[in-house]
Amino acid sequence: MTSVFILKTHECCEINTNQRKIIKIDEDDLSVFRRATEDHKQKLRMWNIIVHGAPPKPTLEEEVLWIARELGLFNDWEYDIVGFYRLNSTSKPLVMQMRDSTVKLKWLLEYREKKLWNKRLYMNEHLTLYNLQLFGKCKEWAKANKYKHVSVNDCKIYIQRLHPNDPRGVNDSQYEINKDELSMIERASHDYDQRIRLGNIIVHGAPSTSHSNLLQEVKWIATRLGFLKDWENDIVGYYHFKTNKRNSKPLMLQMKDNIKKQKWLHRYRKRKLWRTGMYLNEHLTEYNFKLFQKSQKWAMKNNYSSVWVHDCKIYIQRLHPNDPKAVNDSQYEIKSFKALESIPSLNLELAKREEPITKLSKNCT
Repeated sequence: MTSVFILKTHECCEINTNQRKIIKIDEDDLSVFRRATEDHKQKLRMWNIIVHGAPPKPTLEEEVLWIARELGLFNDWEYDIVGFYRLNSTSKPLVMQMRDSTVKLKWLLEYREKKLWNKRLYMNEHLTLYNLQLFGKCKEWAKANKYKHVSVNDCKIYIQRLHPNDPRGVNDSQYEINKDELSMIERASHDYDQRIRLGNIIVHGAPSTSHSNLLQEVKWIATRLGFLKDWENDIVGYYHFKTNKRNSKPLMLQMKDNIKKQKWLHRYRKRKLWRTGMYLNEHLTEYNFKLFQKSQKWAMKNNYSSVWVHDCKIYIQRLHPNDPKAVNDSQYEIKSFKALESIPSLNLELAKREEPITKLSKNCT
């Protein structure tokens, strides 16, 4: 199975961490304002074609005419092109402003069919400087990671493991990554809400007490985890909060820092205290909690064995991390419902390998 990734940031790439591949999805190295500005600038270039290698002529119109003749579009050029100008850069390429996206695609298809790059004529979509640098980085990354094809379509950058002309890629599915159902403002607000919850732990199943005896409840939890002396230095606050479920008032522990939080969660998993009916989890926003639940259902349906949360980020993996076979397995970081839908299903892959379907671990969190 081959995947196609649409890239919008320098961080959306596959990296190696602890000998395990992690595919980071929907990370951005631009601020919300800069991303909006960058997208606007790219939108203004959406119908442009940038041309390198055309022989210089006395006028720009004659240069455009020469390109049209080479493409066999001499009779259409006046209708297809609404403007042209030369960029003030070192190579001074020609920019042709096409009437619409369909016309732009027509000219690019003629260029590819005639393989005019063999004549050292190069026609491409007009990317912003940021996206042009990203495209160059994608080509370097693809070469280093054995991906065969990097392309641009409607000013969006795609990367694919097999070349589209490869016969093995005929039935391959294409997966679009870095799509988000949240607007940029909603995403920024949501990320902030999640960040302020980063050091929290939610506890279900502890013996409920009155508000005045919350300290005893926290002490009971610390004792079950084996923290008899230093637990007071780990926690800076605690309180009950209401949920939509009747008679459910989980306890919120506000830890001193993220290291303390991970220490408590690690001890909880090591002692397997979910078997006693007590559950400790990271504090997700409502959006991320629904995304986590959806990810669990999706994983079970698509033969992924493990879904978990670390530092309030949701991950999904084909094999359980404790499985010795999972050393070189890929982990996907999920930040949106659309990103989840873009991950390749393993149903077909497992059917080909005749491997047994693995059910989702209930205690993966």
